[in-house]
Amino acid sequence: ISMKDGRRLQKVCHSARGETAKHATGTRDGIEKFNACVDFAGTFSQQRANQISEMTLGLDGLEDVSRLSALLTYPDRT
Repeated sequence: ISMKDGRRLQKVCHSARGETAKHATGTRDGIEKFNACVDFAGTFSQQRANQISEMTLGLDGLEDVSRLSALLTYPDRT
């Protein structure tokens, strides 16, 4: 990154979080990140975000994804 004052900042990352077993992430990490994004964006209520999380984690068991699609398509607030 080149700063306005002329300084250059750099960092080398040899493996990203979640990329290797050493830096593995779990379901909880994914849910926390999703909730942080939902809070930042402000488009879904926490209740709706929880529904989305639960349905996404159980995606293999869903017979019809139309309910999940609807939850993701129409925000609660703008």
